[in-house]
Amino acid sequence: MVFVAKAFDLLLCSSQTLASPSANPTNSSSQHIWEFMGDEGIWTEFQKPGCSLDSVEIERLYQLNPQCQVSFTARRFSYSLYFSGMYQVNNKYGTKRAVRRIASGIQQTNSTLSQACWQFMDMDDQWNDYMKGGSRGYCSVSSQDIEAQYQQDSTGTMRFRAGRFSYELDFSDMTQTNLSTNTKRSVRRLQQ
Repeated sequence: MVFVAKAFDLLLCSSQTLASPSANPTNSSSQHIWEFMGDEGIWTEFQKPGCSLDSVEIERLYQLNPQCQVSFTARRFSYSLYFSGMYQVNNKYGTKRAVRRIASGIQQTNSTLSQACWQFMDMDDQWNDYMKGGSRGYCSVSSQDIEAQYQQDSTGTMRFRAGRFSYELDFSDMTQTNLSTNTKRSVRRLQQ
């Protein structure tokens, strides 16, 4: 089944690009990691055996044609990955998730990510930093995680968990919404 999926992947890419000599994959495939935004708001690398493609294979296809659409399976679901929009879609449910390509040697603590601080307004009208873990209940994201997603799509949304609740952070509205209670709170981004 993996062979069929890989053959299908190549058919989705432009045959003209695949035939072009300048589109040959380079040795750079080992220098990049491909990740998707998981349910908990945590970036997760594409890896086998749970997924039919891994970072190396995705990078190879990306080098062949960065405008390509790639089909793959993960567990029992099939997905389409769109390089041009940097997202993937669950083919059965239509769920869309952000995807990113990062240099494997680069840590997320680069100057852009470490200089931005994300905060939310709590019930007492106090601004609080997003901190992964935390003493008042587990939070699945940090300011750096939020900033990384914001850099990918500054008008999009991201989901995360804090305590027993799930939230959606909307970068356009600068709000977070509790998905159980529909309570909205203000969010802000501070440059340090």
